[in-house]
Amino acid sequence: MTFRLTVRADRPPPFQGLLRSVGFNDLQTVEDVFEASSWAHQRWHIYRHDVSARAIEIGFANKRFFVAVPTPAAVGDYELAVRFAQQAALYFEEGIETEEFGEVSMADLGCRFNLEWIEETSEAGIQSLIDAIEEDRATRRLDGPMRPFFAGPRLLGKLLQDRPVVTLPQRLMALMRKAQYLDPEQYYPAEDLVLVDNVGQRASFSVWSEGVGYVFGVVDFLALLDRNGDPFLIPADRHPLLAGPACRWLDERQTLVEPISGDNWLRLVDLAEHIRVGSLKPPCLLAG
Repeated sequence: MTFRLTVRADRPPPFQGLLRSVGFNDLQTVEDVFEASSWAHQRWHIYRHDVSARAIEIGFANKRFFVAVPTPAAVGDYELAVRFAQQAALYFEEGIETEEFGEVSMADLGCRFNLEWIEETSEAGIQSLIDAIEEDRATRRLDGPMRPFFAGPRLLGKLLQDRPVVTLPQRLMALMRKAQYLDPEQYYPAEDLVLVDNVGQRASFSVWSEGVGYVFGVVDFLALLDRNGDPFLIPADRHPLLAGPACRWLDERQTLVEPISGDNWLRLVDLAEHIRVGSLKPPCLLAG
């Protein structure tokens, strides 16, 4: 679900000029390539480092400049989206079109999309997510600028422990944002790799090594080295039990694992051997 703002335009706005006009010096793109002045991609996913929980999308198509905000989103995400739409409207001397309000004139931009509206819209989006999870008890994946975030009933229950329900939307959004900007020196983002067996079946896995702190995403298996240096696989959902207090939940499905070394690591490897489900030796192949 997205919130969309559009501005009539007979041509794309100047790309770099638009970026400068929004007034933030911490803008980054999800896409790897940041071409100097190009709309070749037709759309970009943009966020503010340490501010955004989601990446907004800006683009040009069908003689419309558009800004799309995935919901739920943080206050900073809506502020960024409104700023882009306002600057495009000023550049083209056009109003902003929305599904909610119809067309909003340039004269009314500031009062219509003010901070009060932004805060209410952001909180309504996160409350809708909470209501949906409480209704069907299902986990939702929300894509962020750095990594996905998983929200589900276990996470909501944890956030509600001894805390007022009225502050749940703010605390959930704060956690969503915090999950995007972990220190990679402290928690290495475990790569999602793919394993292919000799009949073409595929499974995902990440590597778990001694002395490294990790943020583990959602995969089928983890790969460790046994005492002889040979790699083997364990079910990924068993690693919180193996790591014990060194592991804590980042969200509904992802974890943060502190570095484990020395005798503690050897004991963990020995325990992991009891739940090993395979090896990384041929005929297994790694796929990118």
